[in-house]
Amino acid sequence: MEITYYGQVLIVLAVMGLVLIGGIKASKTVYLKKFAGDLKVKDRLALNANVSLVVVQVRDQEYLLGVGSKEISVIQQITAEKKELSVT
Repeated sequence: MEITYYGQVLIVLAVMGLVLIGGIKASKTVYLKKFAGDLKVKDRLALNANVSLVVVQVRDQEYLLGVGSKEISVIQQITAEKKELSVT
């Protein structure tokens, strides 16, 4: 085996390493953009051991959810008008 052969192997391994590092960084960027934290639990009220009411904010909209041990259902979308009525 000649020195040029080992040089070629090292270059190929270096290029593969750079491609792998670039792929890992790109996947992290895509993951962070995909899961940007647009979901926030604003309030929670436990009705009993297995059932609760949850107010969730998704981007600019809020929803009242009923959460049970086996299902989640949207009870109502909370609008700005309904928020003003409940405050006064």
